[in-house]
Formats: sequence, C-alpha cells, structure tokens
Amino acid sequence: MAEVVEESNQIRHIGGDSAEVVEESNQIHHMGEDSAEVAEESNQIHHMGGNSTEVAEESNQIHHMGEDSAEVAEESNQIHHMGGNSTEVAEESNQIHHMGEDSAEVL
Repeated sequence: MAEVVEESNQIRHIGGDSAEVVEESNQIHHMGEDSAEVAEESNQIHHMGGNSTEVAEESNQIHHMGEDSAEVAEESNQIHHMGGNSTEVAEESNQIHHMGEDSAEVL
C-alpha cells in the first residue's frame, strides 16, 4: 500500500497492492487487490474486487463490486456497480445500478 494521505478519517484497508487512498476520504472500506486509486474527497466508499483502476474524486456512497472495471468517474452519487470488464460509469451519474459483464459505458 503506497499512501493513506492526510486528513483521512476511519479508513479500513484490507487487501494487497492498492496504490492510494487519497486525501480527505471519510469512512472508506477498501477490500480487494490491485486497485489503483480511491481518489480524493470520496465519502463512504465501499470497494470490493480486483483490478479496478479508479473510483474518481468527489464520489459519494459508491459500492463497487467486481473485476477489471476501468473508471467510476468523478462526481457520481450512490453508484452501485456489479460485474466485470465495464469501461466507464461516467461523471455526474446519480443512483446508477449497473449489473452484468463487458459493458462499455454507462454515460
């Protein structure tokens, strides 16, 4: 684990090879392997799975479960992502429930 950056509160990190849980995160529960970033100012993020690239900044109450997703992009609210190999759940989405495999984008 590379960094748990300043001002984080109640961070529980379980797993291997995650790169960063970036600053000002609150109540982050990160479980899994090989995730790259849970980016700054996220609130109540539950990340479970492997090989996800980014849960981008300012996300709120994100529940991410699965493998090989590329991005859950910034300013998303209450995103529930379950499945494999999805590329993007793009920015400013609200209450998205994505279930399945190999979807390219939920814009």
